[in-house]
Amino acid sequence: MKTKITKKQVNESGMSLVADIQTLLQHQTPSYYNCGVYGWNWDCYVFYTSGYKTYFVLNGYRNFPSNRVHKDYDFVRGYEEQARQIQNNIAISYEERKEKINSLLKEFLRKVFEDDTILVF
Repeated sequence: MKTKITKKQVNESGMSLVADIQTLLQHQTPSYYNCGVYGWNWDCYVFYTSGYKTYFVLNGYRNFPSNRVHKDYDFVRGYEEQARQIQNNIAISYEERKEKINSLLKEFLRKVFEDDTILVF
């Protein structure tokens, strides 16, 4: 079950990325969500490093924290397209697709946050 979090808590806790990466995140579970007077704002996926540093990936459409990492649209789209190709490949098993997408997510996050110790489960 997701817990409510404020953008101030995300700002104080670690760096965040706002990106539309539904396919890359499909095997991950959001830990938190944010909502306001107009309803749901975003879901928050939490990733840790081996040194207990925290990174957030936010997926939504408004009221984002200010401590964001900004990445080039084409860079993000490239990884998302690779994940879609893996997902649509029915010649391989579900578990193998899941493993490949999570591996791609790990590579993506390590490049985005420039930290080679990010863990993805």
